[in-house]
Amino acid sequence: MEWSETFRDFITECLERNAEHRPNILELLLHPFITAIDDTGNQSLTLEEHLQQEFVPVIGVKVKQILKRLGSMVTENLYPLVPSKPLTLTVKNWNFKNDNESPYIKMLPDDLAASENQSEESVLDFLYHRFSQDDIYTYIGDILLAINPRKKLPLYDSKVQIQYWEKARSDNPPHVFAIADRAYQQMLHHKRSQIIITFGKCSSGKSFSTTQMINQLAFLSPSSNVAMAEKIQQLCPLLDAFGSARTSYNQNASRLLKTVAVTFTKTGKITGGTITATLLDRTRISSIPENESNFHILYYVFEGLKNEKRLAEFGLDKLSAMRYLPLKATKNSADLIAGYKNIYQSFRVLSFTEEEILVILRILSAILLLGDVTYTLKGSSATANNPYLISTAAKNLSVDNDQLCSVISKGPCVEDVLAKRDAWVQFLYLRVFDWIVTSINKQLSFSRLVLGNSYSVTVIDPPGFGMNEQNQLFRLSTNIINDFLQNYIQQLLFFKELEEYKEEGVDIPFKYEETPQQKQFLSNLVDSERILLNGLQNSGVKGTFNWLKKMKSLPSECIEVENDKVTVHHTFEEITYSIPDLTVENGSTLDEAEFVETFKGTVDVVTSAIANLLPEGNKSLAEQMQIVLPKTLEIMTDDFPHLVVCLQPAQSPREDVRFEHQYIMQQLRAFNIMETIMIRQQGFARRLSFSEFLNRYKHLAFDFDEEVDLTKENCQLLLIRLKMDGWKMGISKVFLKYYTEEYLSRLYETHVKKIIKIQAMARRFIVKARQGKNAV
Repeated sequence: MEWSETFRDFITECLERNAEHRPNILELLLHPFITAIDDTGNQSLTLEEHLQQEFVPVIGVKVKQILKRLGSMVTENLYPLVPSKPLTLTVKNWNFKNDNESPYIKMLPDDLAASENQSEESVLDFLYHRFSQDDIYTYIGDILLAINPRKKLPLYDSKVQIQYWEKARSDNPPHVFAIADRAYQQMLHHKRSQIIITFGKCSSGKSFSTTQMINQLAFLSPSSNVAMAEKIQQLCPLLDAFGSARTSYNQNASRLLKTVAVTFTKTGKITGGTITATLLDRTRISSIPENESNFHILYYVFEGLKNEKRLAEFGLDKLSAMRYLPLKATKNSADLIAGYKNIYQSFRVLSFTEEEILVILRILSAILLLGDVTYTLKGSSATANNPYLISTAAKNLSVDNDQLCSVISKGPCVEDVLAKRDAWVQFLYLRVFDWIVTSINKQLSFSRLVLGNSYSVTVIDPPGFGMNEQNQLFRLSTNIINDFLQNYIQQLLFFKELEEYKEEGVDIPFKYEETPQQKQFLSNLVDSERILLNGLQNSGVKGTFNWLKKMKSLPSECIEVENDKVTVHHTFEEITYSIPDLTVENGSTLDEAEFVETFKGTVDVVTSAIANLLPEGNKSLAEQMQIVLPKTLEIMTDDFPHLVVCLQPAQSPREDVRFEHQYIMQQLRAFNIMETIMIRQQGFARRLSFSEFLNRYKHLAFDFDEEVDLTKENCQLLLIRLKMDGWKMGISKVFLKYYTEEYLSRLYETHVKKIIKIQAMARRFIVKARQGKNAV
């Protein structure tokens, strides 16, 4: 018996390979094969009889019971979805309704680049409605837009991780896991390391997004190296504990620039990682702004040791003022104890010994003790009012008490002594943090030496742009970092891409009218900020006046100088800084030789290592910036990075303020979101040379033994044979839409997996044949 034409057509529709052409469930239920069935009795055939008519004559009567059950399941579960009358769909201004009587329902696209005729108001409206439904993630093509929900959402457990494991972007709703998965897949597909950049304003959720992406990268790797994956998952919590603090606008504000690279073999197995943590706001240790907190780790240590009844062991029971622990009374003790236990466990997972952890606790305790030391001027020198705190700190550090006292208590006045003490403590904290980072990198390197590190996925998490009342040097530095990142991304996303279209003779309707002016402004801004950093580094307080004269020659649209104030027109907003304050903060009263001498002869593994880290020197923040910025930009020059744009929902830090339309609009304009939507709609995100394109994809449309010339014509023939759209040909490159490139990648990986499976079966057959021959 032959299948009926209606049934064959129904099966063909169900097996449509192209996801864009594949019918949805409602369309299938409206197919003639289904609509011919009427369980109301108006027609002679029931659903069960209809299925039996098609299947039984071919398969046999033994399956009648199965078909009966199948028919009842379809009738009970699917047939009620079939409308009793033809579906009438009305669409108006991104609202739809099924019939004239029903109210309009808002359509919320999860990809802004897939929606035409967008305006600022419509984009803002889409984001607001999605945010109201806890849909905090939205795509702009291959770019992710994330709005901080300021509350916990059930979006990050292992079930969700599995949902975003080696999937196409269109398979699931937008998610930060999808960005990590996409970077991992592209790393294996293109055989090239990948970069992910998170950027946004303070309190926009960048650090949280970074942590989730690192966790997903560790999860994606095959389970042959579970221990290494677990170590990778401990990196971000540890860095956040030492490098983040509560500020007036964020409970977990990152106070450093961190990059985390996860390394893999050619087959995608995790082999290790590397971390860098630079530009730490070390002045926060001793100079905490009002209504803000110190680094999380100091609170964890104090409350954790208190819970274990070990304060006396470290001398912390003698603390009274707790100068380095402001707002401690406002913090939840249970949360701090949990933080202490988690960090302790992180150290153990990362292979720190009990001795090393103990010394770290002693160093942090010594920092807290030294913060409570007060001084009184007696004669021509300052004297400590509570020397027992210094002696207890010296015991914790395993250094000579007299030596430590002479180093931190020497000065002509109380102000000088306090400044010297604070600088010494800041440097000690920086050194122990650097030692921890160095030790982690060493631990993560052993597996790489054995298994290799062919590729990597690096996540860059800069501190967010922002301003506060002090507008300190750290804030200037972080704002400059964001200006440099914004300049880099705009150069890559707009200027370079548009120039490539022009060079390759590819016409697109997208026009960025402000390109020349915007490009020149960004170039002038970053150049002016380089001069600003150089001036900070090369002039002391006495040289400030001469430096200001030089600053006045810079473009006024970038930097303005008036008296001792400098106003920088950052990409987000203009901020005014005090030049004398910046210069003083950039300086240091630390005598490095005295610091080394203090630890001379110590036998503790950690404290001796701290002294040995000194060849890098006590670099000022401005000097670090001039080193770090070029290195960071160098990391990002290999390929177009994966971007995660993070937005603050409201300017107010209050959790009950959910979504401020005007504030979101300001961020959308600062990030050029409308232009990004248009260039993703009308442009071509992926540009491959003819040779690279054919070498990778030729087997999708040509025979394996066919000789394929690397020409424009063959590139075009391949795309035509695959019935692809979303592409154009340039002079030397193939221009692909972001979704076209993703579809090709998925198609390629499917073919590769089939080849690998056939090869494995062939090898198995050969081995069994040889074993049988040897047995004979």
